[in-house]
Amino acid sequence: MLHRAVENGYENAYCNMMKHSEMQDAKEAEIKAQSNKLYDKLSDSDYLEIEEKIMKAFGWDDVDTDSVQKALKLICYEKAEFIFNEKNKKSFY
Repeated sequence: MLHRAVENGYENAYCNMMKHSEMQDAKEAEIKAQSNKLYDKLSDSDYLEIEEKIMKAFGWDDVDTDSVQKALKLICYEKAEFIFNEKNKKSFY
């Protein structure tokens, strides 16, 4: 009887772990999709304007475009994560 209870406990823990993992994967996929949408909304002129503002703010004559792209993608990801959390906070309460 004790052996069966221990097995059930391990099985429940494993199922909970898998459920949490699947939920986390779904969350990441939704955030990534939203992040890509936000990034794709940036026009070329928006991108160039941001590059110019970065160069002006730091007093640089040039800026690495890959770094700007990485920074913008990170900003979009953070915004998408915020949107996701706000949406789920409302549905949770």
